[in-house]
Amino acid sequence: MKLSKGLFYFYSRIMWTMNNLVPAIMIILVLTFWKGIGQGESLQDDFLRFFYGQEIGEFNLLTLLEQLIYYGTPLWLLAAFLSQWFSRNHFTILIRSEQKRKWLRALMLTGLGFQVFYVGVTFLSITFIGILTNKSWNVSALQIGECLDNNIEIIFFCLKIVEFSLLYLFLLLLYIWTENATISFLLVMSLHMLNILPLDFLIYNPAGMVTFSRLVLLNGQTEMPAIYVLSLLGSLLLLIASFIRLSLERIFR
Repeated sequence: MKLSKGLFYFYSRIMWTMNNLVPAIMIILVLTFWKGIGQGESLQDDFLRFFYGQEIGEFNLLTLLEQLIYYGTPLWLLAAFLSQWFSRNHFTILIRSEQKRKWLRALMLTGLGFQVFYVGVTFLSITFIGILTNKSWNVSALQIGECLDNNIEIIFFCLKIVEFSLLYLFLLLLYIWTENATISFLLVMSLHMLNILPLDFLIYNPAGMVTFSRLVLLNGQTEMPAIYVLSLLGSLLLLIASFIRLSLERIFR
């Protein structure tokens, strides 16, 4: 077996344990039950309410806590993973200079895979609760703009994965430079705290950009906000991934 595949398998077995999966799933279930039971008229309502998010310049303690818990749970689990296994004590002679990029790629893919799982379970949980409560699919009481109505769940699923992936890679980049998982985690989560400030440019803050409240604002800036957000987050994702690759020398110094 090649080293890159061996490392990916090794890291995945560490990450995909009950100690990580159970807290993530429990948080999702609690939040989806809290947001969904008895509130929306349809499944689409439940999706909109759950992902409505925090409005720029407004402070709502409950909404802010929901955002911090939902975004923070997988990032904290990944920060703990990085703290334990992304250290010089675990670097071995097997990671030769020609294998460093493959090793880093395996580490990145492990975290990205966990984020895909987290988003997927969220969508499944919202759908499951809607089915249990016998809700219709597309009778929505919330207005989100005509340009966002078509296949919004599929679009949102893709956007959420890109958003969570971006935040994870940013966490990884910060950890490389600070060598402190707690500080790196707090710096990433502080991006959400910025959204309570009444500053117009925060509409482009990557943290919480994939929420309906933000897309509604962006709807006034562009005719296709979903594609615009995907392009922006995708560009930032590639930029941060490039910075991580360029940080190899610092990792192994």
